Amino acid sequence: MLKSKIAIAFFSIFLFVDVIQIHAIENPVKVYKLGVKDAVQLGILKSEALELKNNEIQNYELKYKETRSGLYPSIKAMGTYQRYFEYPSKLDYEKSLQITLNQLVYSFGKVENALIAADKLKDITYLSKTNTSLEITYKIKKAYLNTLLAQELLNITKESYNNANKNKNLLLKSFAYGRVNQRDNLKMDTDIASRVPALKQAEANLMLAKNALKRLLRIEEWQDIVLTDGFTKNFGHFDVTKLLNEMYFEQVNLKILQKNIDLKESLAKLEKANKYPVISAFAGFGYAMNDNEVFFNKLDYYQQLSYIGINVSVPLYEGGKYKHRYDEANLEIDNQKIILERAKLDLKLAFENEILNYQSLLEIYRSNLKTLELAERSFSLSQEKFSFGKLGLLDLNDAELMLTNVRTSVVTTLFKINISLVEIDELLSRQGV
Repeated sequence: MLKSKIAIAFFSIFLFVDVIQIHAIENPVKVYKLGVKDAVQLGILKSEALELKNNEIQNYELKYKETRSGLYPSIKAMGTYQRYFEYPSKLDYEKSLQITLNQLVYSFGKVENALIAADKLKDITYLSKTNTSLEITYKIKKAYLNTLLAQELLNITKESYNNANKNKNLLLKSFAYGRVNQRDNLKMDTDIASRVPALKQAEANLMLAKNALKRLLRIEEWQDIVLTDGFTKNFGHFDVTKLLNEMYFEQVNLKILQKNIDLKESLAKLEKANKYPVISAFAGFGYAMNDNEVFFNKLDYYQQLSYIGINVSVPLYEGGKYKHRYDEANLEIDNQKIILERAKLDLKLAFENEILNYQSLLEIYRSNLKTLELAERSFSLSQEKFSFGKLGLLDLNDAELMLTNVRTSVVTTLFKINISLVEIDELLSRQGV
């Protein structure tokens, strides 16, 4: 009985191992090694929002072609079979077969402005697609930088934990020389243990940041990513006046607002044109016959007919409908111009504020680097003095804590500078690095 239980247990273990191996073969862990540009390209390639924009562009292109078809002649074939119950000539049936052609001659701007409006809509959609692509780019860059920050903070936390263990080793060396204090030893163990939760939290933060980046890149959570780029340290100078002038012409949201004004102007002209006549030409060719026969006769019995003409359609009175529409369209143009000017002012203020923020962060970063150099020297000197019994444990821990805090400040400030650079690119509608 015991042997059979052991055999069943071993069989279960082997089966479990085989299932794990099969799952590993079917789902190999793929590692994505990504720089910033690679991440952006991958995100854009897999973006559902851009696919929707492409479909929207195709839709407006079809609408433009549909509007343009109004410029071309329309040809129709028509057959008539008519039964009269009362007719002056006492003929019971009228039959005809003909082909008609209609061609717009002049519409006083109706079709032209409808085409211009359709073209502007298409331009707005293209700009909207560009804007969507840029938004995806900035989101991915920020997520990439967040992951970099989490990774750097984890490294700092690990280094702090390792430093605490090094301090413990120094204390043990002191114990070898007979100068150890049990209270100091307990304090050191407590200090090491207190760093474990921070280490675990840093690991969790990195996982969360990676998962957020994976979602943007449409990467499965069980797949891993390795970041190959670091924080940029190439901090340039910005010519605010020059960049503001460029922003007014190149910023995509401003372009969309300007195109929207152009669209409203075309629609206003279209409403104005509705008050004017529409002139079209028509022509026809066919055969007709009036008789008392129920069925169609041979074509030889039909009379041939052909005609041409001009049709003029004039709106005489519509109760002021078109005038009111035209006034509404002009009012909408004024509103859009106000929105554009307000957007320019908002962007200008946001850009100037971000430049000030960027410059302030640069000053903080330079100050942090000097502080870091001093903190590293202070911690190294504290370790040396502690090993010779010239410094207490509390002072050593304070020196290490100060070093960790300064390292954290340096990395956090560097992260904020990189985020600020992305914000500046976003305000200018630039791709950036």
